[in-house]
Amino acid sequence: MEVVIIPVLEDNFAYLLYDKTTLEGMVIDGVEPVKVLGVVERFGVHVHCIASTHHHWDHSGGNIELSARLGGIPVLGGEGDDVPGVSRPLVHREKFHVGSLEVQVLQTPCHTKGHVSYFATDGSRRAVFTGDTLFVGKSVLIPSLNLVV
Repeated sequence: MEVVIIPVLEDNFAYLLYDKTTLEGMVIDGVEPVKVLGVVERFGVHVHCIASTHHHWDHSGGNIELSARLGGIPVLGGEGDDVPGVSRPLVHREKFHVGSLEVQVLQTPCHTKGHVSYFATDGSRRAVFTGDTLFVGKSVLIPSLNLVV
């Protein structure tokens, strides 16, 4: 599993998550298509989908353009969150694969009612993409994922 952090806007991030073996990947919160596409091309990744953590423009504002420029690939977002360009609404604990990576959707309605986080694993490494959800005050154990947030 590889993660490329892409600085966007003045104070935000997009991510390119991909399987290093197959070069299959996904973009998370790709608000600036030109910057994102430059990174995708530099690493030679074949992007299968665009995933937004929530509908706010600074995370999802590039969805429609980015999807079009990548051949109309699916745009994913939390069910009921009105993510621009969404073609596949996601529900809590839904899983999908990008290459050998397994990605699980975690509903985290702290910032917006349909906000989701993406928990990715390749079997040995794990990463969580939380968008604008911030956990304050105490850690919470999610036993089925063996994950502390």
